[in-house]
Amino acid sequence: MAATFLAHIKRYSLPLILFGLGFFFQLVVLPKSFPPTYYDVLHLKRNASVEEVDHSYHNLMSKFAESDPPITNELIKIRYAFELLTNPLWKRDYDLFGIDEYSHVINNVKDRYRGGHFSEIELPIINLSSLGMFIVLLKQKCMLSDVTNNLTPMEFISTVGKSKPLLIQIYSSGSLRCAEFIRAWKRIESLLEGVAETGMVELGDLQLSSYLAETAFAEQPYFRNGVPSLVAFPSNCTNTRCIERYHDEFSVDSILDWMATNILGLPRILYYSKETLAKFIATSGRHKVKVICFSKTGERAAPFIRQAAKEHFSEASFAYVLWREVDMPFWWNMFGVDSAPSVVLLKDIYSKPVTYSGSFNHLQLVKMMDDYKKNDIPQLRTVSSMELGCDARGYSRAGNETVTWYCLILIGRAGHAMTQMRETLRRASDVLMVGDDSDYARNVNLSVASVASAAMKENRLTFTWLDGEVQQKYCQFHLAPEYHTKSCGPSYEDGVDVPQILIVRYLRNSTDNNAENDRWKHFRNQYLGDTNVASQLIARYPGPEDVEELIQWISQIVERGDTREFPYFAKHLTLPADQHRHKRCRIVARLKVSHGADNAFGLVARPDDESERIVRATCARGRGGAKTFETPDLVPEDKQSTGSPVGQSFRRGINYRFKNLRMYISDLPRDPRIGPILLLTACLLFGTIWLQNNRTTQANTPDNSTSNTSSRRRPWPARTDDVPSSMTDEEPKDAYQLLKTDSDSE
Repeated sequence: MAATFLAHIKRYSLPLILFGLGFFFQLVVLPKSFPPTYYDVLHLKRNASVEEVDHSYHNLMSKFAESDPPITNELIKIRYAFELLTNPLWKRDYDLFGIDEYSHVINNVKDRYRGGHFSEIELPIINLSSLGMFIVLLKQKCMLSDVTNNLTPMEFISTVGKSKPLLIQIYSSGSLRCAEFIRAWKRIESLLEGVAETGMVELGDLQLSSYLAETAFAEQPYFRNGVPSLVAFPSNCTNTRCIERYHDEFSVDSILDWMATNILGLPRILYYSKETLAKFIATSGRHKVKVICFSKTGERAAPFIRQAAKEHFSEASFAYVLWREVDMPFWWNMFGVDSAPSVVLLKDIYSKPVTYSGSFNHLQLVKMMDDYKKNDIPQLRTVSSMELGCDARGYSRAGNETVTWYCLILIGRAGHAMTQMRETLRRASDVLMVGDDSDYARNVNLSVASVASAAMKENRLTFTWLDGEVQQKYCQFHLAPEYHTKSCGPSYEDGVDVPQILIVRYLRNSTDNNAENDRWKHFRNQYLGDTNVASQLIARYPGPEDVEELIQWISQIVERGDTREFPYFAKHLTLPADQHRHKRCRIVARLKVSHGADNAFGLVARPDDESERIVRATCARGRGGAKTFETPDLVPEDKQSTGSPVGQSFRRGINYRFKNLRMYISDLPRDPRIGPILLLTACLLFGTIWLQNNRTTQANTPDNSTSNTSSRRRPWPARTDDVPSSMTDEEPKDAYQLLKTDSDSE
């Protein structure tokens, strides 16, 4: 019997477990998830009026009027419910969203007056611990009443779903937690300026607050952690299915990091020590500006700084340094920083840093970056060549209709000589842009050439510099071989770095405008590209490192380039297919022109000069079977390591679903459907197992009628597999031997 009982228990173990879980959920878990309301404590219906609450409270307390009852949990709850539900704002928040901000008071009062009587309790039990704290919070509540960025339903509709994300704080005018948070919120708003929109919604705005609340497994909308509550709408999000809710610590640093990382998708900016900062400067790339921010608090970078790091990734690298007073002498000698917060902008270790002291906001950071760009010569790179107008496949910054424009390029390796030459170019650029009124022109009594100044102001003249070590092929193409080792490619220990200044004149191909070529223009642009947008002529500056001499030389180049006619060479030069003539045309045509130190582009100034005849004769003969010699492409310094938009949206969707799953599991104890589902499943399993056991028993029980019928039937014939080949091979049972074995018969 015991074995049979154990077999039955084992067979029905799963439905028994589910049955027990169902009863446990219904009797224990669900009541804890939905505790009695404070209206139940006062024996009232939900949403009763303040007058009804007051009347019920006095009726309950009248029972203890003649005696002084000992303190019990029930008495404390009655008093707490009375104070909560007679405050209009607290009652509104509790009735609409179940917000109970002071529930901890019940346990505090019980622990404080343990073993005492009710008359000993200091009333009201929902009070502040000190008068000073009360005054501070009262001022902050006044700040809540002066909130100016409350969103109305119409403003909410016009703001949500835009390109900028929207962060909304849901608050209550009667909440002290919201009053404590208002100062932090003001700072969050200022740090999100220019990156995201912000707004506030008061719980009294029932339409918006109900729309932004949660409703999982409950008819009443609620806020999981009470108020204040933060809800973020990512860019182009127009409904509650894509919103993000903040559930972590309510600190400025945590909220801003969540907003920048999860909502905006901005890169993090790391902190460096004075030992690791040198590695950051060395490995960030010489083409990038190093933006170093000093912080006293150690907080993570503000969203607008991280936004700037993302937007200026190709030209700037950002780093943070924790400021300590003991390190002040080191930072002062290195960057001239004597306090924090401060910002240092540095191109490389050879250039002079630019330091800004004090706190800053989004607009001030943008101004810092713009001022640094204006005071620094831009670098010629793959991402800037078109913008600077220093690419034969593009057009001048003066416009697509400009026929002739110029690009002055400083080529060399990084070092002190390169830094000094860049400063000379910066002064010359400032003089040409401002004119005789510039500070440098007044100090040295410099007279600015009008031709070069006019070209600079018309955006037909651009100043830039090139890293000859990284852009070795581009450098060798524009310079003669004798300058390659001094300015191009990697430097050697005993080598001498000599930066070179050259100017490139671009001439737009006017044949593209001919009507007979219009029908082929689309074909060339689609399959060959703009192969004949502009030709190039190069002249090298042979003079001293002097601003006045450089400006005079530039003025002569611009004047001759604008007033003289030159042969058109596609992109750089048109060369014959023959390798020998190919080399001869490349060397003679390019170097004859660029080596004219005292008479750059002199072949036009002297038409009878031999160099002009060589250029025209050698390269013009190649028009029939010639091919185009193109300028080498610039080498990209780096590539932005950000995933594709599809990959980013996929990862964000996966994270969002996992987060929702975690929240869904945590909300399951509030789901009243769990218990009935478990009980129904247990009943179905009970029935299924019982039916299966019944069928098995019927199959194993023998039927008498069936057995009798089968006994009267003729048996099946025996199998012939075991029958001997001859019946005489076996001896019958009743057979006996007629003759004895020892007889002498023959």
